[in-house]
Amino acid sequence: MLRELRKSVLYKRLPNSYAKYKEDCDNKTLHFVLNSNDLLISALSLIRKPYKFKLNLNCYQIRGMLTQAKFRNIGYGSYLLKYIIDMVKKDDNIDLLWCNSRKKSVQFYEKNGFKKSSGCFSIKKIGIHYKMYFDCRI
Repeated sequence: MLRELRKSVLYKRLPNSYAKYKEDCDNKTLHFVLNSNDLLISALSLIRKPYKFKLNLNCYQIRGMLTQAKFRNIGYGSYLLKYIIDMVKKDDNIDLLWCNSRKKSVQFYEKNGFKKSSGCFSIKKIGIHYKMYFDCRI
């Protein structure tokens, strides 16, 4: 169900393979969904992955963060992200959350305490992105 949601929200015009992440079934990967009355509203996956700008830290990459279009700008995505941040901050083994944010989502992440750590770069067939991070130790 999560892959179908990723496909419909993040990868509409791309092959189904884009919605399947190689780390989806890894035992360290965590998946979160926000739902109401069996309707999936928002979702993200946390993938245990190093962050090249801050080596030797324990990190999770946020991947596939999405909110269905009709539920955007209401606060659901921020609610889910804040839940994740609070959860990770309680874990002394996690130092950093990071993501590759689409250009149109940079402001969302900044509003939720993330910082840019790189200039823009392009991901083939998807578009302009920025690497962003949240320091959980602060």
